[in-house]
Amino acid sequence: MIRPGAAMVRLMLAHLLLYSGMSLSKTTWSLYLDQKHALPLLAVTYTAMAVTGVAGAAVTGWLVDRVGVAGVISVGSVIYAAGLLLRLQHTSWLLAVVNGVVMGIGASVLTTCLRPWLVQITDDDTRPRAVSYRTATTDIGIALGSALLTPLLLFTPDTHTGYVAGLVLPALIIGAIAVLRPRHLLKPRNTDTSGTGPSAVPKPMAMGVLALGLLSGFGLSMLVPYAPLILNRADITPSLVGLSMSGLAVIRVLVAVIAGHFDRKRHRLTGLVAAELSIAAACLSTALLRIPLATVLLLTLVYAGLAVAAYSEELIQADLFPEHLRGRLFGLSSSGFLAGDALGGLTGALILAHTDVTGLLVTCAAAALLTACAYPLFVNRMRAQAAAGKGRAPER
Repeated sequence: MIRPGAAMVRLMLAHLLLYSGMSLSKTTWSLYLDQKHALPLLAVTYTAMAVTGVAGAAVTGWLVDRVGVAGVISVGSVIYAAGLLLRLQHTSWLLAVVNGVVMGIGASVLTTCLRPWLVQITDDDTRPRAVSYRTATTDIGIALGSALLTPLLLFTPDTHTGYVAGLVLPALIIGAIAVLRPRHLLKPRNTDTSGTGPSAVPKPMAMGVLALGLLSGFGLSMLVPYAPLILNRADITPSLVGLSMSGLAVIRVLVAVIAGHFDRKRHRLTGLVAAELSIAAACLSTALLRIPLATVLLLTLVYAGLAVAAYSEELIQADLFPEHLRGRLFGLSSSGFLAGDALGGLTGALILAHTDVTGLLVTCAAAALLTACAYPLFVNRMRAQAAAGKGRAPER
């Protein structure tokens, strides 16, 4: 029998290790390549990683439904650790592509497995608080990983050694997830994954999950990476930008924890729609005002909305997805998110090249509005189809 407390501690530690290691490596890598005059390799690796990650997430979902979370996450942590070590090379374009492919596979496996892992060790009563703690742990891990580079540079003899330590340590951290793999989880009961039997994913559900994942990734990558620039363009000094970003990260953690304490199942869809509408309104207001204090307050509302939307979405999906299809559907959601993330990053760069942050904020607002309209339609349609399926008499 699974002890819920022990199982939850393992999951939270896995989140902390994954996102702290990922953040430390990401923070160090660009500085390391810049020191080696090899920054173009970064773009090549990230492109290969994004393309591979989109496909890898869908395949991971299929594997989770077929063999279970534990085995898949152990292999994924080893693959990702190997990809992190490959970041030490800075001379070969071919190895940069290989690095991106390996990283894309490893990262997509780990991030996709975490959601079905959480669903399998929780029930309707414990899941809301578990999701809020998981979200908070993720943000804490990101902040911790970013901060770890400073002591590494202080306690190593030179900058190069500090950067090498900052690339090797994340591989060790993430490799440890293989030891934390979930224990005593039951393998999926239905292993018909041919795509044609009773376990086939319904096409409307698959397309809806992909589209909503795409929208989520697009909006997030159009906003979060450019938040420091948005603050700076509102005449906030660079030193205060860093302080503001730290405050925004704290807001996301606090809102995630608070959401878990006040969750009501019947209000989750309403909460998601309200959060997306708040994000849209705050983005448009930020584009119009450009006043320092107002910009900080409005971005605070945006980050709170992002936390509520992510929290509500995960619980809605856990309730909506059939048990024997959860792996594949979470995988499709991750694939859509990664594709949207890549598309949003490219679109954001193009917008900034031709306009300014106003165009960026308006586009983010449009994505949030579209999500607020599309999500209720998708959820209500899926619920209606599920109800119709339960009420249909069995064929003789």
